[in-house]
Amino acid sequence: MAKLGVLPTRLSAVDEAASINVLCADKTGTLTQNALTVTVIRPMPGFDEAHVLALAALASSDGGRDPVDGAIRVAAANKPVSDAPHLIKFTAFDPAKKMSEATATDSTGACSVS
Repeated sequence: MAKLGVLPTRLSAVDEAASINVLCADKTGTLTQNALTVTVIRPMPGFDEAHVLALAALASSDGGRDPVDGAIRVAAANKPVSDAPHLIKFTAFDPAKKMSEATATDSTGACSVS
């Protein structure tokens, strides 16, 4: 990182950067306008874009200021599904676990955690 001129402000930032799976950045949009949007969704077989967004919205905080959560919720609102799961419980992102959790019921009443 030093060869690239990166100067981390916290030592833990180096460890956190090593665990990144997806980095959402765009030098002409996100960083200058502070606007993040969902542009492409690649669902696995058996799923469609609208259902993937509905599930992602369940695991996104609706009261926070997280731009990723906001972008997911906006995208999900633009592609509503009639049989979307209903949220029962939401646990916000925990940096120690590196995940957020949602408990929901589907249209049949079955309960699942994601």
